[in-house]
Formats: sequence, structure tokens, C-alpha cells
Amino acid sequence: MTSNGTPHNAQVAEPVQAYTDTVHAPAGGRVLMLVENVSYPQDYRVRREARALADVGFQVTVISPARPGQPWRETIDGVRVYRYPAPPAARGFMGYLLEYGYSTVAMFILSLLVYFREGFDVIHAANPPDTLVFVAAGYKLLGKRFVYDHHDLVPELYCAMFDGSGNRLIHRVLLVLEKLSLRYADHVIATNQSYRAMEMERGGVPAERITIVRNGPELNGRQVAEPDPGLRQKGRTIIGYVGVMGFQDGVDYLLRALHHLVHDLGRLRYIASADICVDPDPSNPFNDRSTMIKMLEYMAQGKPIVAFDLPEHRFTAQAAAMYVRPNDELEFAHALAQLVDDPARRQAMGLLGRRRVETELAWHYSAQNLVEAYRRLFPGPCERSERRMR
Repeated sequence: MTSNGTPHNAQVAEPVQAYTDTVHAPAGGRVLMLVENVSYPQDYRVRREARALADVGFQVTVISPARPGQPWRETIDGVRVYRYPAPPAARGFMGYLLEYGYSTVAMFILSLLVYFREGFDVIHAANPPDTLVFVAAGYKLLGKRFVYDHHDLVPELYCAMFDGSGNRLIHRVLLVLEKLSLRYADHVIATNQSYRAMEMERGGVPAERITIVRNGPELNGRQVAEPDPGLRQKGRTIIGYVGVMGFQDGVDYLLRALHHLVHDLGRLRYIASADICVDPDPSNPFNDRSTMIKMLEYMAQGKPIVAFDLPEHRFTAQAAAMYVRPNDELEFAHALAQLVDDPARRQAMGLLGRRRVETELAWHYSAQNLVEAYRRLFPGPCERSERRMR
């Protein structure tokens, strides 16, 4: 139930030399990270956050559900991992209620084991669910800090799931849980500017307690991949889509746009030479504020993009994408047809996207922000002295 954390197989994390030379963690900084949505290390975002903190000296422990065959406890690249048996896949509201209730209890039990076995100074909870604030609440009384990693706007996600016809009481409860998480947190991690604005407006969080840590691809020396000539000859992999096919991801919009492209515009024979990636996420209160990882992956590979004109799409891709009126499948098809006919424009858009990732959006830029936020939670001796003198 997430858009910002598309699951991926475990990958070698990007070296963090770019910021380890300038930002150092104080001795004894111990972080317990909670992630319910995906197992560790399969969670795309949490894996990178954990590695970024571990690489600058923090002791990092992660609690997550277990995938089949995963051990309940292991150490991966210096990060200690505890896992609990994953609940069955949720279906409907009651399914999510049982999943989140069970997972919250399981995480609390494992957190007690970590507390007495290894100890921690900070609970870093990634939502959904926002019930993880209750795990952090007891430890706050013991002087532990709470970092709320705001992956998804759960109230908006709930409305998107039910196409705006969800239960008002449930929506209100989700808003309350979100506000508790925001106001109880010592620091909030936002995925983009839209989330930061929502956290300040709806949650009343001061700007100085929010750090934007955007999702970004790990370059790690990765070059733009060469297309497979065999696939191109066979007319395959022409219009690319990366990511999960959830209710909010707009794959149905993509299929209808392709239907227009083939049957209304008669463009099937031209598609065979195209090399275009698409993001069909439709406009709704959730998608309008969310950054889609697939956009960044497309850009890292130097691919031109066609997407609906959503605020965070524009901020992310800028001139690397061609934007069409939100939720208009026929216009989406026309945009695809235009790029099919214009290989020079496709190449220019791809180069612009790759350059934007290299200069601003790659993960190591976000990792610097994350480490800096933790540096403020754990000030060094000099900083403590300066604060006492003020």
C-alpha cells in the first residue's frame, strides 16, 4: 500500500564517501528503524537510509516482516535485522486493520528484545501504518527520540483506494493517527516539498523539524544501459513501465491510452522503433503530492517520459517529460505518437533527465540531508557547548 517505496531486490548500496568526509555521527548513536510495508532489505528507501546512517557510524537495527525463507535475525552490510512472520496479504479494510494491528504488536515485541539486547536512542518509523507512533510512545517516556519517516499520505491513499467513496469515520481516524505521528515526532522526514507543506499545514510541524529526503536512484558509476538489439528487432520493450501495478498507479489509464494509440491513431507499426517510458499515475489528492520512483529510474537511464501533468511529476522530471492533461487517455496517446515521430527530441529529453539525476536527484544528495538531520538529533561535543552558552 505504497507509492513512494517501490519494492526492489537487494542491491549494493552506493558508496557514501561524498558526505562521510564532512558529516560524522557521534559515538553511541543507535537507531531502531521500523518498516512494515516491505521486508528488509527489499524496501527500496529504508535500505538506503539504513546504509547511509550505518556508513557514517550509527548503530542501525531494522525490524521488518519476513519474506519466505528469510531468517528472523541476521546482519546485512553492518545493519542488524530482526524479522517477524509476515501477515497474509491484506484485502479490504478489515484485512488492512488486521495486518496493521498484528504488525504493530509484533514490532513492539521485537523492539523490547532490541531494547534489552542492544539498546537504541532513536526509533525511526516509516509509514504506513501510522500506528507505529504507539510503538514509539512508550520509549519516548524513557527519553528515546522519535523520527517519523513520512513515506505516504495515508488519508489520501485511503481515498484513492476507494475512489473517494471511503468511510468518513475511517478517514478521520487516519487523519488523527497522522497528526499524532507528526506532532509526537522529534523530527519528520518528508519525501518532497509537497509532503513538507502538508506536514506544516495539517500537522502543525515547525519547518525546522522537517527534513526533505527525496527518493533518488543510486548511480554508483552506473551508465545508461544500451538497448537490447534483439528485443528491438522483435518489436518488444518499446514503451516501458516500471513499478508495481497498484490501484493508484494508473496502469488502467495506460492500457486505455495504448488502445487509443493503436486503434484510434493507427500507430502500431511505428511503435516498434520507439524508446519511451511512461508514468500513467492519474491525478488525485495522493498522486498530486507524491514523487514516483519510476520517474527517477527512467531519468537515470536517460529515457524520455510521457506523464500526466501532476505537480510532483513536473518538479521531478522538468523538461525530461512530456506532460498531458491529467487523466486524459487520448491526449496521452497523442503525446506518445509525437515522441515516436521525433527521435531527436526523445534523445534530448533523455539527456536532460540523466543530467538532472546526476546533479541534483541522485540518492547521495538525499543521504546528505538524512545524515544532517541525525547530526542535529545527536549534536557533537562542540555543538553541545555552543548551545549551553547561548
